[in-house]
Amino acid sequence: VSCMAENEYEGTALGVTFDGTGYGPDGTIWGGEFILGDEKGYERVGSIAPFIHAGGDIASREGWRIAYSMISTALGSEAANRIGETLGLGDEKGRQSIDFMLGNNINTVKSTSAGRLFDAVSAVLGIKSVSTFEGEASMALQFAAERAESQGISLAPYEGRLMNIDEEQFELCTDTLLMELAARSLSDQDTDQLAYFFHKALADMIVIACCYQRTRCGVNVVALSGGVFQNLLLLKLVDRGLENEGFKVLKHSVVPTNDGGIALGQAAVGIAALDNEEQ
Repeated sequence: VSCMAENEYEGTALGVTFDGTGYGPDGTIWGGEFILGDEKGYERVGSIAPFIHAGGDIASREGWRIAYSMISTALGSEAANRIGETLGLGDEKGRQSIDFMLGNNINTVKSTSAGRLFDAVSAVLGIKSVSTFEGEASMALQFAAERAESQGISLAPYEGRLMNIDEEQFELCTDTLLMELAARSLSDQDTDQLAYFFHKALADMIVIACCYQRTRCGVNVVALSGGVFQNLLLLKLVDRGLENEGFKVLKHSVVPTNDGGIALGQAAVGIAALDNEEQ
């Protein structure tokens, strides 16, 4: 809504809202959502693939924990421990503690945080496993991808499945993408190239999801917001892809796309609520 208000857009839009961690009304951690609506209300129509966020707040600073949790959930603890050791995802004691939490559902929560996904990918590629400030691992991942872009892209586009669809919502196949990146990292493919590969694959997923949602509801306006879109490479790739598909794209240019811009959206929602009461 903040992005819509900044662009003085009135009407329904599909919000691609990618951020770190926020409380979802279903009791899970949100942060990689597709929201259809306006200042009067919304419907969550899709997200990145949910994953288990094990380890509490420390996992928000140590991306290797998210990465290992995702790999262990997909392959089991034995295979995940071998991969984790090779990729430098924590030490054996740390990995065992995560498997204990996963196996006993202790200190775990379901999450769709795009910010934590970026942290996990940064760890899998050996770029940054632990952050000393918010967004550090994700920023390092972006910079690696931009180096690859400036030097020329040599990897072929991602050919894996981009999204899963059910009757109510869709999910981007970001869990499968992370496993693909782990396999490529294990085969010693170039780190910077893989960082760009991730950005491009995620952008393609976002674009195809918006196209799919347009067929369901007819909305042709997309608002890009949330702290993850401080990543100018991702923003450029998504913006370009959406415009090529004929979407009207709303972006931030004055109001911050991260938490600093939330107040404008809150004000717009508040005004709409007051207007509704007066009617």
